[in-house]
Amino acid sequence: MSLDLKNMSIKPKEVWELLNLSANKGRTVFLIGIGGCGMSSLAHILLDLGFGVAGSDIETNKYTDQLTKKGALIFNSHSRNNLALTQPFLVCYSSAIRSDNPELIFARENNIPICNRALLLASFVNSRRGICIAGMHGKTTTSALLAYSLYRLGCFPGYSVGGRIPQLGQNGSWGQMHDIADHTQFFVAETDESDGTLTMFSPEDAIVLNIDEEHLDYYHSLNEIRLAFMSFAQNVRNTLFFCADNCLVYDLYRDLKNAVSWGFSDLADYVIKLSGSGGRHCSINGQTGSIGFEVLYHGKSLGNFKSRLIGEKNVSNITGVIAFLHRQGFPTDKIKDAIENFRGVERRQQLLYQDAQVRVLEDYGHHPCEIEATIHAIRQSWKGRLLVAFQPHRYSRTHFLFEKFADCFREVDMLLLTDIYAASENPIPGVSSEKLADFINRRGIKVDYIPQVNDLSGTLLRYIQNNDLVLFLGAGNISREAHRFVQLLGDKVKTKAGCGFANRSKKESL
Repeated sequence: MSLDLKNMSIKPKEVWELLNLSANKGRTVFLIGIGGCGMSSLAHILLDLGFGVAGSDIETNKYTDQLTKKGALIFNSHSRNNLALTQPFLVCYSSAIRSDNPELIFARENNIPICNRALLLASFVNSRRGICIAGMHGKTTTSALLAYSLYRLGCFPGYSVGGRIPQLGQNGSWGQMHDIADHTQFFVAETDESDGTLTMFSPEDAIVLNIDEEHLDYYHSLNEIRLAFMSFAQNVRNTLFFCADNCLVYDLYRDLKNAVSWGFSDLADYVIKLSGSGGRHCSINGQTGSIGFEVLYHGKSLGNFKSRLIGEKNVSNITGVIAFLHRQGFPTDKIKDAIENFRGVERRQQLLYQDAQVRVLEDYGHHPCEIEATIHAIRQSWKGRLLVAFQPHRYSRTHFLFEKFADCFREVDMLLLTDIYAASENPIPGVSSEKLADFINRRGIKVDYIPQVNDLSGTLLRYIQNNDLVLFLGAGNISREAHRFVQLLGDKVKTKAGCGFANRSKKESL
């Protein structure tokens, strides 16, 4: 019988044993949906371990291009023939893959072991000094920061992160020692709570950032989410680090004996004090884009830290990493150096373009809390106009959080809203971006409904003025349009020979 998550009887340990069988050394693992940020990170790890890697996705991207250069065989369609050709000993599929996928069907018919992405990742985490980053928001940046910091501190960890880390070159690695039998190295994993697989992980340590109303297409209530996170906490073998500022997290974990907290709250073990302010206000250097803050551990100062990641949410998540590294015994000055030198992760407040007149940023944010935090962080340091292009992600999320989406854009000067990116979901009757645009507009926020994402660039080029910041938001395919806009913008600036953008007519201005 095939290993299949659907019967819920397969454990990460069994997947790990399958990978360790001497008969499977050098054989192929097939990844269905290999172009996703999570799946591609696993492909890097498997290649590091000496396995052959093949996979499929409906279209290629920068992740698949990088894997192809490393030796992976990638098909740009799903077909039974792909497995017949590559003869894998294990098939792994992403959560976006439907049960009627022809490659899954072929694997079942031919008794090829099957597991989903979380099972394969958990098999890595549970076999090493695993550190899981969990929560609804901020996981990718926090995971990337921890992986980078451990590298800079000389530990050379393995990691699986949902975004490419420019300073490390990719989004997944087994670490410096490509030895499957090595259980001593750290392994940093960004976990995914969206499908209930969080409970598969039994890490050495965990960092929980927040709990929020999210993934309500899977969970029936907020209480179900709380139960999943408590079950996860009970699997942590050593220390659970959690943010005391999130009331749901604090209420859930405050009485656990193995828990350590951080936050702006004086109730936390590690307390954040933002530099140069009497309260919770960011001290941002507008020229360098840095933020300064102090961390106190049980009342004793660990000193002042500086980061290029702006905004209170980032400061909080950074402090979770500081708490973990401090508890591991790393010197404080070395931790400060790692934090200050981290330059971020792709698609998280990523600067795509900058000249004397205009800046363009891109961010993966797609939940109202993430969006509001990102916009607020930018607003604290940017005094010009802020134009936001947003592609909603999933009909279910738009449906359940409809009113919250209407409130999270309050600080923008104009919102350009595209149609919803389905992400394999079927449309929900009555749920549309057009209705959301109308609802937001009635809140007094200027909205331009642009159904097709590839029409954003032309619209923005008509609107843009000197001293504007354009922010592209979303987890779908809006990133491609962001990069296309930057190309068009660069061409326009060259045409104008650096003269900037003239003041627009009343019709085209905001």
